[in-house]
Amino acid sequence: MTKRIVFIDLMRAYAILMMVQGHLVDALLDPIYRDSSIMGYYIWNFMRGINAPIFFFASGSIFIYLLMRQEKDGLGIHNPRVKKGFKRTLMLLGLGYLLQISPGMFNFFRTWDTQYLQWFFAVHVLHVIGIAILLLVIFYLIARKLKINIGITYFILGNLIFLIYPDVVSYDWNSVLPFPLANFLTKQNMSVFTVIPWAGFSMLGGSFGYLIFKRDSLYTSYLFLIIVIILGFMFQHFSGYLLFITYKAFSWDNLLYLGNHNFLYFRLGQVLIITGILGLIARSINIHKIITTIGSETLSIYFAHNVVIYGSLTTFGLAQSYGKMLSPLECVLLAIIVVAMMIAVAYYAKSIRTIIKKYIPLFRK
Repeated sequence: MTKRIVFIDLMRAYAILMMVQGHLVDALLDPIYRDSSIMGYYIWNFMRGINAPIFFFASGSIFIYLLMRQEKDGLGIHNPRVKKGFKRTLMLLGLGYLLQISPGMFNFFRTWDTQYLQWFFAVHVLHVIGIAILLLVIFYLIARKLKINIGITYFILGNLIFLIYPDVVSYDWNSVLPFPLANFLTKQNMSVFTVIPWAGFSMLGGSFGYLIFKRDSLYTSYLFLIIVIILGFMFQHFSGYLLFITYKAFSWDNLLYLGNHNFLYFRLGQVLIITGILGLIARSINIHKIITTIGSETLSIYFAHNVVIYGSLTTFGLAQSYGKMLSPLECVLLAIIVVAMMIAVAYYAKSIRTIIKKYIPLFRK
C-alpha cells in the first residue's frame, strides 16, 4: 500500500471518527450545556462543522485516485472503476434509504398521507456521496471523450457547484419536482444535506485525488503539503474579501451572497489545512494498519453508528434512551466507548461480510 493511499485513508478515518463522536454528543448532550460562551462547547461545535466537508472531500479524492490507477488505455469507458462507480451510487442510495426505514412510515399505506414518508426520503450523507460519485464518473467520461484535463474539470465543476448554490437554495424545487427528488436540492422536506453545494467538496476532492496520482514528486514534498496548509489559511481568512472584490468586478449577485454567507470557501480552507497536516503526519511517521482499516471501512462504520446512536432499523438507539439528557462528562465517556466500538466494527468488517455472504444467498456474488 502506497503512502498516498495511507494518507487518504488517514483523512477518511479522521472524518468518520469525528463524525461518530459529533453525532453522539449532539444527540445526547443536555441543552443546558449548549452554550457557545463555554470554550469547550464552542471548540467542539466549531470543529464539528468540518467533519462533513472533509468526508466529502476525502471520498472524492480516494475514488478518483483509485479510478486513475485502473486506467490502462486512456479510454474511460473501459475503466473497471466506471462500472463500479455506477454500482456504488446505487448501493449508497439504497443504504441511505434503508437506514431511514421507520415503523411510522408504514402509516402511509393506511392513510396515503405523504407526510409519513418525509423522513424516509430525506437526503443525508450517503445520498450526497452517491450522487457525487455519479457526477465524478460522468465528468470523467466527458473529460476523456473531449481529451481535456480531468483534474481541471473537477476543479471547475466544484467551484461551479459552489457558485450556483445561491440560485439553488432560493428556488422552490417542491413546485417543479416530486418531493423525493426535490430533497436532493432543498432542505424544506427534512433533508440534512443537499447535492448542491456539498457535492462541490467531492469534486474538489476529485481534483486533489487526480493531482496526487499524477504528481508523485509534489506529494512526497514537505513544501507541497506546507503550501496546501498556507492555501487553507488563505481561503479561511481571505476568501470572503475575494468574493466581494470579484462581485464588484462582475456584479454577479451570487458572489455577494457567498461573500455574506461564506461558509463554503471558509470550510474549504479548513479542509485544506487538515489535509496538509494529515499529509505531513502520513509523510513523517508510520501509520498503524488499523488507521488504514478504519479509512477503508467508513461505510461500515457509518451504517453501524446510525444503528447504535439513532436506532436505525431497530428504533432502539442511544438517542431514544438518553436523547438530550447527558452531561458533558457522560457524553465524553460514552463517545470513547462508541468510537472504540466503531473501530472494532472496522476491524471485523471483512469477517462479518464473509459470514453474511456464506449464509445469506442474496449477498453472494
